Amino acid sequence: MKSVLLAAIPLTFAMISKSQRNRRKGVTITFAVSENTAQVAPITGLKNSRIKNMPVLSREGHYFMGCFSKENPGPSDIPVHDFFPQNDTTVYPCWVQEIKGMLFAERNPASGRKHVEITSYPEDAKALTIPRYLNGIPVTHIGPSACRRSSLSGVLEIPEGITTIGSNAFDGCTGLTGDLTIPSSVTMIGKGAFRGCTGFNGKLSIPHGVQTIGDRTFAHCNSLTGDLTLPASITVIGEYVFSCCSGLNGKLTLSPQAATIGRGAFFDCSGLTGALTIPSGVVTIEDNAFRNCSALQGALTLAPTVRTISNSAFEGCKGLSGTLSLLSGITSIGEYAFCDCTGLSGPLMIPPSITRINSGAFCECIGLSGVLTIHSNVAFIGLGAFHGCANLTAIFCESTDRPSAWDDIWKLGCPACVYWGRTWHYDEAIGLPIANASE
Repeated sequence: MKSVLLAAIPLTFAMISKSQRNRRKGVTITFAVSENTAQVAPITGLKNSRIKNMPVLSREGHYFMGCFSKENPGPSDIPVHDFFPQNDTTVYPCWVQEIKGMLFAERNPASGRKHVEITSYPEDAKALTIPRYLNGIPVTHIGPSACRRSSLSGVLEIPEGITTIGSNAFDGCTGLTGDLTIPSSVTMIGKGAFRGCTGFNGKLSIPHGVQTIGDRTFAHCNSLTGDLTLPASITVIGEYVFSCCSGLNGKLTLSPQAATIGRGAFFDCSGLTGALTIPSGVVTIEDNAFRNCSALQGALTLAPTVRTISNSAFEGCKGLSGTLSLLSGITSIGEYAFCDCTGLSGPLMIPPSITRINSGAFCECIGLSGVLTIHSNVAFIGLGAFHGCANLTAIFCESTDRPSAWDDIWKLGCPACVYWGRTWHYDEAIGLPIANASE
């Protein structure tokens, strides 16, 4: 056994000696030279050892951020100042254009992942130039009001890598034109981020990955055109987020993950066309959500998850047509919720889940015709809820008398006769509610 062990010892020494010889091998780092950059002599070091004598390069009007190990780095590559080369190699300097007046802030959130936020941008700058890195740290945030009311003009190019566009970041930048394309890396767009950017005259592209769109984010971007698609990643649709975007003239597709359609979210989007489908997952449609979306055409389809239709939610949507199907599950219809929806037609059935119909809820819905049926679960009907519904011929009320909480003139302006204590069934053949024969 001893002879075997003694034979193994020289073999171990030999392996260590070979490793040391490889490590001491010299390697050369060559710097790729950019335009207007002074020549830099190559530097040498030892293989697998840290190169510590990296020079600081200079280029007029630029900051040196370190070097990449490849000529065409990807979004996840970070420039470094230290290398541990295996062989002779060429490195590629990373430059950031110096922009007078641009301010940055380094952030170190609880996650431990440092990032840089643009906090201010020169008011007189005509184009947006956002570096990918600063001091080797990725630039991921455009801060609140960073470019607010600046002189930026032309097409806005936000680079991949930006994850957050802060509140009012581009508010009032009226010189921006063309399409507005949000990069796929963005997850959050803050309140008023593009409010009043009236010069955008192309399409708006919101990628899958955006989760939150804050209040008034695109309000008054009245020259944007085309379809409006909110991807399924969006969970929050803020208040008045697209209000007065009257230039949008295509189909509206909503995210099924947003439980609430915020107050005035699409108020005065008078150019949106096509049928409107409220997707499953939406629970609340807040005040003025679709008010004056007068060019919407075709059926209104409400998901079975909808519980509340708030004040003036669909007021002035004159182009919506066909029978309005209020599904069981809806509990309340707000004031003027469907006022002036003149294209809605046919009979109207109030399901037993609804307990409140507020003032003017269906006023001026002149297309409604035939029989209106109201279950006894409806505890309150406000003033003139059906005012101007001149083509209704009869109202069947399951209650034997007017409930005490109903407004004295709940039927103001509606000439249809009221039949108390009536129950009914729906005749599929003729598509109408029919009073039960025993009554």
